[in-house]
Amino acid sequence: MLAKHNFFRVNKSTLLNLNKIESLKSDIDRRIRVTLKNGYQLIISRAYAEEFKTKIGVR
Repeated sequence: MLAKHNFFRVNKSTLLNLNKIESLKSDIDRRIRVTLKNGYQLIISRAYAEEFKTKIGVR
């Protein structure tokens, strides 16, 4: 339901507002480290990393 409002599931318990991303960095084991505009950091798990890359247009 929230996908059309620019939210994305990054792991089993966390949704990410794509409009609040400050930076992305590759992390170990094919994970992605996301830094938000407020400084908070999240890890996008391997299970969601490929779909995330497609969503943001990297893949």
